Amino acid sequence: MMPFQLARSRRAPFRILCLGAHSDDIEIGCGGTVLHLVRQHPQARFVWVTLSAEGNRAPETRAAAKRLLAASAA
Repeated sequence: MMPFQLARSRRAPFRILCLGAHSDDIEIGCGGTVLHLVRQHPQARFVWVTLSAEGNRAPETRAAAKRLLAASAA
């Protein structure tokens, strides 16, 4: 993974938007990056948006987000 730094203009915690078109997109596509950001910025506020997660996929997506963001304080 290439290193990167998030720029901050004030002392407020980061707000990080996780956006996926389908259920599993965030978890599969960038789950490792999300875990890295949670560890690097535990006070960050994560907003998890999945545009299509119908039926039993909706609870799966919520459970995955909960597991990936477990170490986040926000």
